Formats: sequence, structure tokens, C-alpha cells
Amino acid sequence: VKFVGTGGEVAVEVSGGGWATMPIGGPGGIGGASKLRFFLDFPGGASRNDVTLPAGRVYFSGVVFEDADAASLRPNEKVIDGPGGISLLTEGSLTLKKNGPINLYGTLGDTNLILG
Repeated sequence: VKFVGTGGEVAVEVSGGGWATMPIGGPGGIGGASKLRFFLDFPGGASRNDVTLPAGRVYFSGVVFEDADAASLRPNEKVIDGPGGISLLTEGSLTLKKNGPINLYGTLGDTNLILG
């Protein structure tokens, strides 16, 4: 993955990931809406300006539509067109899983930092 930082273009190592979709509102949903969830593993972390992602797995979530024209979007919601005729809602969420000595490294349950 590459982005432009204050020192120019920065390459961030991604060592793997995975994804899944789940229909919203029953089979097909409105406009074929599905929740899109995926994760990427950043073994070295990443930082840009004042934002830093620690090394580890970062979880993302959003909404994808098979037919955005049939979807019930709010006035301020926007989609971007993707491959194969699908559309992706421009807003989503980001979650970091952080386990350490306070929760016995996940033994007492995961600590999730929800950033958006």
C-alpha cells in the first residue's frame, strides 16, 4: 500500500488480509445491499502526519450495493462505482484490536478501538 506523506511517497507493508460480505435486510436486501467487512495485516504499522496505526491487524467495514440506484440512500450519503457494476458507500468504520497485559493478551476478551 502506498500513500503520500510529508516526505513524499511512502510504501507500507501489508502481509495479508481477508474479507466477507453479509446481506443486509434479508436475501438481496434493498439494492442488493451487503455489509462489507475486511482486514489487512500491517506488520510494521503505518503513520501519516498525526495519525499512527500500530503494527497488527486493522479491521474495516462498509456497505456495498449491487444496484445503488435501487438503494435507499440518505441525502448526504454518496457511493463510488466499483468493478462489476457494484457501488461502495463512501463512509465506513475502522477498528483496531489491541490486546496487552491489562486484558491478559486477549484472555479476558479483546479490546477494540473503534475509530470511525
